[in-house]
Amino acid sequence: MSARYSTSPSLHLVIGNSNTYRCIHAVLCLLALASLYRLWQRGYPVSASLLVPAASVCCWRLAAQPWVGAALSWRAGQWLLQCEAMSRPITIHPRHTCAPWVIYLAWSDSIDGRHRSVFLFPDSAPRSQLRHLRVRLALER
Repeated sequence: MSARYSTSPSLHLVIGNSNTYRCIHAVLCLLALASLYRLWQRGYPVSASLLVPAASVCCWRLAAQPWVGAALSWRAGQWLLQCEAMSRPITIHPRHTCAPWVIYLAWSDSIDGRHRSVFLFPDSAPRSQLRHLRVRLALER
């Protein structure tokens, strides 16, 4: 192990359900509904009717939180994503963002190369784990 990682603590963050995410999703769905209603009201009922299925599918797909239960780990310079009894090495992208109210984490899977991302709100994981993640991401830059 190199000197760079010898004193760095490991990280193990389990992603949980977020009520903040659910509230933001509910507001987004209400705004979509209000927009369709205003479109109908302005005299475009055909356009509004045609957009209802697309808006419904988008709201339904955004309701899912696919990374709930997955664990993000860092140990000795190696990032791992553990989900469904599989552990995969990942590469964190430099486009991640840490704000006081949200962490946007983007990565690519080292096995299949797919780009993925997750929004971590303060209620997505314990505060200490989120703090360790922010520190680890700051050291990655």
